[in-house]
Amino acid sequence: MRIPSAEDARRASLVWLCCGRGGRSRPFGDLGRARAAAEAIVRRIGDGVGGIAERITDRLFDEGEFVVVSAATGLGEDPLPRVDSHLAAIDVNSVWHLTQDALVGVLSLENVARMRLVLEVLDRHVSGTIGVSPVFAVLRRASWALGLAQLVAQRHAGSKTVEQFRDNPMNVLVASAPDAAHETTRAILGGLLDLPSDRRDLLLETFTAWIELGGSAQATGELLVCHPNTVRHRLRRIELATGKDLTRPGDIAELVAACHAWSQLPQFGV
Repeated sequence: MRIPSAEDARRASLVWLCCGRGGRSRPFGDLGRARAAAEAIVRRIGDGVGGIAERITDRLFDEGEFVVVSAATGLGEDPLPRVDSHLAAIDVNSVWHLTQDALVGVLSLENVARMRLVLEVLDRHVSGTIGVSPVFAVLRRASWALGLAQLVAQRHAGSKTVEQFRDNPMNVLVASAPDAAHETTRAILGGLLDLPSDRRDLLLETFTAWIELGGSAQATGELLVCHPNTVRHRLRRIELATGKDLTRPGDIAELVAACHAWSQLPQFGV
């Protein structure tokens, strides 16, 4: 008798994910179709192909609470050994696909409250960069979720980090067209991005704090432990570097959007 391999176990979890959750089951006759559909999904998202085929029948899948994980790897090595077992211990079932540069997984939470436990498990076993998508409710959106997980992973490439994509309108807008957002951000921030990274980051941090604190130099100085005049001097340097006027709401809005995009996008060429 052939001893079941780890791949057999993962394929079995594919069938579980598509054929039933929470004690519900599908007719036995659907088993083969469910297996094929599930494997197609994992291959497609693992290979980074956009859009899961429409022909995959909706009724094979339950709606629920899902996330996609993208863990960077090298030469096809598994960066999260036995991660499916670790997740199963907190009642989270998962399906994984290993490519040459990433381990991609679809996790079925059933309850969104388990997201915190998932992040804790990933953090305990992280060996490189791990991006996590927002929680989504329809399994067909796995390919979309993979793109967001990859965006986060690229943002922290080379570091030992676990981060979940923050699901808010601005982030989603940036993620929907990252190349355009990157070009626009560079155009708005202009000479600010040509400064040494420590000076650039200090000015961006000051501007972000100033915005979040309602434009108060006093409050910003207290937060950053510096004099209010130092805050004003840094803001003036931002104006000079970008050509923007911080007394004009339109210019402030552009800088806010650009700074937000800069914090979310991989900083290619910087």
